[in-house]
Amino acid sequence: MYRHQGYHNTIVAILATFFLFWANTLWAGDWMPITGSGDPQSGSSSGTSSGSQPFGGFRPGHWDLPRSDPGPVHPPPAPRQNTTASCGIAAAPARVEAGDYVTVVVTVAANETQQIGRLDLIGPDGAVSGIVRNGSRFDYTWPVPRNAQGGQNFRFTIYRANTGFANEPQILCAGSAVVDVVAPSTLQIALRGWNKVPVNANWLMSTTVEGGQGPYAYSWTIDGRVVFTERTAATSTLKYKFAQKGDYAVGVRVESSNGASASDSAKVSVYACSLSVSGPTHVHQNELGTWNVQFKDGYGPYQIEWVFRTWLRSSLNSRDGNAVIKARMTKVGNLVLQVSGRDKTGCRTTGEIAVNVEQPRSGTPGGS
Repeated sequence: MYRHQGYHNTIVAILATFFLFWANTLWAGDWMPITGSGDPQSGSSSGTSSGSQPFGGFRPGHWDLPRSDPGPVHPPPAPRQNTTASCGIAAAPARVEAGDYVTVVVTVAANETQQIGRLDLIGPDGAVSGIVRNGSRFDYTWPVPRNAQGGQNFRFTIYRANTGFANEPQILCAGSAVVDVVAPSTLQIALRGWNKVPVNANWLMSTTVEGGQGPYAYSWTIDGRVVFTERTAATSTLKYKFAQKGDYAVGVRVESSNGASASDSAKVSVYACSLSVSGPTHVHQNELGTWNVQFKDGYGPYQIEWVFRTWLRSSLNSRDGNAVIKARMTKVGNLVLQVSGRDKTGCRTTGEIAVNVEQPRSGTPGGS
């Protein structure tokens, strides 16, 4: 009995010793008691504590041992500077015809050098978006529909990047511009060129357009048949050669980029020019002979040249196509007076006459 009681006393002594060691460790601060709620990792708490070592819950597995080296100290981050921006919008032209183009430019200037944020531009045809930065500009070209009319509004908004609130972004700046769209103006065209042209000559006719918006589409026709098309600025020129004489209807149709159109036509007469030479076919040596030249179906003024063989030649100008050639023949024999002429449009033609130069009359210089 005493032996069993000795064992019991030994066990109690061991348990008491362990309890005292454990209690001493607790009061020495090796464990971190906490009360209230907070971040278990940072040690912050929104609750309160009472006493120097209050009881509460314990953070198992965490030792809050005192440290002799606190480690590097990092200063708190500087507060972020609020982004401010000045923005502008311009639309050019501010007044435009339907069917033309408008360029909208948004400019940005801010106190940040990095990315500013997102740009939303809302126009008549919908919205476009882009990323903008300090000192940047955003260009958008709007093709004006042909049925557009009146004031067309463009509104832009620039949102600050990374505000942290996807549903409540910070608006840096906003603005708007209005474009006045008017109906296409009526085209005015005018044909210029010769309405009288020789066969196989290089012939030109041009037209100039006023009104509407370029570039313009041109379609040239001769007697209803399309002979030339082009898309260019306000002037177009048709170059053509007519192979046969006659009267032709030359037309042109012009359509502007914004849908306005106009047409014009002219009558062109194609001719084959000619000339005739009349006068004596017999003359005496050293006598003055006179010959008449008539230019037919031409367009004055005219230039006429004539030559007897190679040793006697001259030229003259005529407004109406009629000319007089006077020459004194100093050689006896059968000669040919050759005449060539050209009118203002470039039509060239020739004519000639044979002349027999006889011995001089008696009693005249060189005669018997």
